[in-house]
Amino acid sequence: MAYWIVTVQEDMLEEMVRRSALPADDRRATELIRPGDYVIVYVAKYYARRFGGSFVLVGKVASDWREKSEVVYPPERAINKPVYLYEAGVDYLAAGNCRMKDIMDSLAFVENRLQLSKYVRGIPANLGRPVPEGDARVIEECIKQNGLDLSALVRPSSSGTLGGL
Repeated sequence: MAYWIVTVQEDMLEEMVRRSALPADDRRATELIRPGDYVIVYVAKYYARRFGGSFVLVGKVASDWREKSEVVYPPERAINKPVYLYEAGVDYLAAGNCRMKDIMDSLAFVENRLQLSKYVRGIPANLGRPVPEGDARVIEECIKQNGLDLSALVRPSSSGTLGGL
């Protein structure tokens, strides 16, 4: 079991929660992140309105990766072409708004505070390395202290369910 940070744009959160999924555009993620691992979702600051620069979700990877060819996520809909070619099922366990700047000094994985962006870029982030369990616990606790209901991230679908893979 490993703990991974994955960085996404804010507009992807709704589909990720609705589908109980983690998308990836690079095969490397499928080779590193395995069922039973935990993912911590960080929202990139760019184009974000509410959660930019924050950790917002903690989840447990529940399935193997599958190839995806349908257009699902907002960046894909913008160009009407699949961008995220892989997807794994995730059981999201907690949602919240944990601002990175509030806990950064408590995180060992951020080795150089002046180059923060290199640690929160990509799927997986942290230069493709898992984060220490202690850091994962700090982030998870912060998310829980600043908790949100998962439904706050998702508009109800026409069927009234959250969906899924």
